[in-house]
Amino acid sequence: IKNKEAVLNSNLALGLYFKKHNDATNALKYMLAANKLAEETSDSSTLFTTVINLGTLYEITNDKAKALNFYRRALLINEKDNDDNGKAISTFKIGRLYYALGKKDSARFYLKQTLALHLKNKQERGLIFDYAYLGTTYDEEGDLKKAYDNWNMALLLGKKYSDSGRVNMVY
Repeated sequence: IKNKEAVLNSNLALGLYFKKHNDATNALKYMLAANKLAEETSDSSTLFTTVINLGTLYEITNDKAKALNFYRRALLINEKDNDDNGKAISTFKIGRLYYALGKKDSARFYLKQTLALHLKNKQERGLIFDYAYLGTTYDEEGDLKKAYDNWNMALLLGKKYSDSGRVNMVY
């Protein structure tokens, strides 16, 4: 069993290494191997790590259907574990992906779920992204009042935390 864990950890580390260095082909190879091994364990944290990263890698390689599948799997893992932080990560990625696919209503549905989780857990820094993306969905529909209100909330929180990167993202 320890050998299996070592192989899992090695594949995971290599997958993350190649992802960081923008080598999606090798990152996918190692992350898929890690995922296969993670599915055989009872460690939902490692399984979540492989699944959420596979979603991101498939999104990078423009295989949106596979990305969405892995993001949904990640959400199921966190729903089972009742992990609000993991749920927030998963729902945000699903919402962002739906937005990229032009499905604004679905995007808004998941982004609002993320917003609710961040509000519940008082994670104001996470709210910055939630409000910014929600604002953008409203802007594209021409609802400038809702867009402004959401962007304004993102800016206020970004300034509160002196987070210039997130403030610039909203601008």
